[in-house]
Amino acid sequence: MSVILSYNGAFAVTRQNGNMKDNYDGFYIFDTRFLKGVKLKLDKDSILVGSSQDGPRRAYSHFSIGDDVVLLRKREIKDNWTYREELQFYNTSRRKINLRVEYIFKVPIEDIFEVRKFGGQKIRRRIKSFLGEEGEYSYTGKDKIRRNLRIKTNMKIEKGLAFAEITLEPLEKEILYLEFIPQISKEGLEVFLTEKPLVLPNVISTNLTWLEMVFERAIEDLTALTAYTNYGMVPFAGIPYYACPFGRDSIITSWFLLPYYPQYAEGTLRFFAKIQGKKFNPVN
Repeated sequence: MSVILSYNGAFAVTRQNGNMKDNYDGFYIFDTRFLKGVKLKLDKDSILVGSSQDGPRRAYSHFSIGDDVVLLRKREIKDNWTYREELQFYNTSRRKINLRVEYIFKVPIEDIFEVRKFGGQKIRRRIKSFLGEEGEYSYTGKDKIRRNLRIKTNMKIEKGLAFAEITLEPLEKEILYLEFIPQISKEGLEVFLTEKPLVLPNVISTNLTWLEMVFERAIEDLTALTAYTNYGMVPFAGIPYYACPFGRDSIITSWFLLPYYPQYAEGTLRFFAKIQGKKFNPVN
């Protein structure tokens, strides 16, 4: 079963345990998959106890490691499109525990059409990597747009691998983290995503608890599908297959939201007015 996180044009698709093992799993920004093949590996047996989600941006996986250690794996998309994983280890015993933690990942920086196998073509690309205390991967595509992925972590890092060896004293807690920070060059782009916090207030109030919960869930879903562009707020569609502005869907959604959130209508009209076609091209 997949778990989907989404915020302002960025989305992540994982399994319940937090790994990205399926063909379409990964961390995406708009039309690019920056991260895939994520796998957490421990030198001791672990069991997934359960998983949960807190809104559209945060998910948790709970593990039992042997009889002594509890692991909370937290995943989050932050305001600046950063995908953050936090590994919280708790030693519940009265003896010292040693653990080796490996976090395996791939940085493909591939187009969404390649991921979905549209057109049947796979572009061969050379992704530059720079590894030190932080890792950085960069690629300039055929569209002349430069895409970077920077990695911040308190683990040691190699190409495609972050690892740590930790010692948990009795009743002690240890936290490891990784942050994958994407950057897309805006040079030459007419429309692009902007880094602005999305906070939608609930403008409808009732005295029915179940109905209040329906509206709260609707706001969560709307937040997950909203992109804040340089022309305003636009409802996107297609997640988890892609995050894309559809003219019809965006306009209909904005129309229904007009009495409650008129900023969607303004952003949608300005956005599509900018990117609409100027002439008929029979080829495409």
